[in-house]
Amino acid sequence: YDVAIAAGKRALELNPGQYQAATAVAMAYAALGDDGEKQKYFDMAVKAGQDAKLLERACSQYALRGQAEAQA
Repeated sequence: YDVAIAAGKRALELNPGQYQAATAVAMAYAALGDDGEKQKYFDMAVKAGQDAKLLERACSQYALRGQAEAQA
């Protein structure tokens, strides 16, 4: 997840309005269980125009899948 977070943050440095990068970073933090950082990047994605409900559902599903894999 560290590579995905670093790449997403770099993409946001180059183009702060890129909701796809903010979404990817939010989902990586969700999978790591870091709700504070997840929310920060989730809010960036919403601000950039992504649908909030869709994004929250995707982050939740991704986090659950990551937790299940970590327990396996």
